[in-house]
Amino acid sequence: MKELLKILVNAISSSHASLHRLHLSIGAGFRHKSIALGQKPGRYGIYLRRNWYKQTLKQCGDNLIVGFGSYIVYPSVEIGNNCAIEENCVVSNCSIGDDVILAANVSIMSGAHQHPVDDLSLKFRDHVNPLSRVRLGDNIWVGTHAVIMSDIGSGAVVAAGAIVTKPVAENAIVAGCPAKLIRYRGQAGRSLNGV
Repeated sequence: MKELLKILVNAISSSHASLHRLHLSIGAGFRHKSIALGQKPGRYGIYLRRNWYKQTLKQCGDNLIVGFGSYIVYPSVEIGNNCAIEENCVVSNCSIGDDVILAANVSIMSGAHQHPVDDLSLKFRDHVNPLSRVRLGDNIWVGTHAVIMSDIGSGAVVAAGAIVTKPVAENAIVAGCPAKLIRYRGQAGRSLNGV
């Protein structure tokens, strides 16, 4: 039964990918299709999203799990093997390594400073700065409700609710708004900030 479901989902997602290419030629966007697929529930939805992203992203590794309500904004995104994007995440222009976990409600933005704030003659909706590409290394855990605007080194942990505005070093544990270094993994009991 499970194999039959996979075959069915693969066939459906292949047709979705073909429709996506057709929609792009007439002006419909990748983002809208990703949002719609994010609303498919259960195991069926996970298989559908996995196959869709495997066929449409610049790079998509094996065993990707994209939870209900989550979506990827751009087809230029690169994702490694064994990654989990839990419920209600928004993944913008980025590269994600292997074995990365994004807990529920995480936002990965296309860098910081996306809108000019000092030119008062511009309306925010009329001007967007060029998008940056955020890079996440391997074996990273990002806690729920975190906002990522800068690169994160391999082995790092980002605490729930943290807002990452500056690069995070390998094996660092960061928390807060803006995110600050708490300590490095493997050094239990040796907090840098007294937390």
